[in-house]
Amino acid sequence: MDHVEVPKEQIQPMDAIAAGIQGLRIVFVNVFAVKHPGGWTLIDAGLPFSAGYIRSWAEKEFNGPPNAIVLTHGHFDHVSAAADLANQWDVPIYAHFLEHEYLNGSKEYPPPNASAGGGLMTLLSPLLPRGPVNLGSRLRQLNASAGVDIYKSERVTTQLQVDGQNLTNVLDVIDFNGLFSGNAIGPSRSYQLRLTTNF
Repeated sequence: MDHVEVPKEQIQPMDAIAAGIQGLRIVFVNVFAVKHPGGWTLIDAGLPFSAGYIRSWAEKEFNGPPNAIVLTHGHFDHVSAAADLANQWDVPIYAHFLEHEYLNGSKEYPPPNASAGGGLMTLLSPLLPRGPVNLGSRLRQLNASAGVDIYKSERVTTQLQVDGQNLTNVLDVIDFNGLFSGNAIGPSRSYQLRLTTNF
């Protein structure tokens, strides 16, 4: 299976979520762009076969590739286009170290609990892919309470900062203008990821 056609009505841009933040909804999945001096960063990488839609959106909205791709976690609906996009754009992929075993081909996610939370997606969860996914040499580690410079010049530095808070492993992406959760609805997450720009 080389291509799955997604109806155009299932692809919706989400403009002006907050200052410097835009999104793209593909069926039941969202990807986000956080603009910063020197470029932008893609948050999550969507469903299988969605790389073309994400690239088209990026070309239209940002006129070029992001500085990096940041994954909130390794579920298939957040990572499936990551390798294709990173290879085409020649950018790194960042994820929390607790997610690496699911993103470097080592391990698949444990079976889901279909009785937890309720709703259609919960009931369907045993049917969804659990990996493993192998993002290869593009995968970079975000350590707890550590930062990574994703853009640096004489005048501007843009950094991703992760702060560990408890024992679970799904990232929240924090920007001064917004909050991105790794999933649409869920309990508090364990790590915060901040994008900061210093002038």
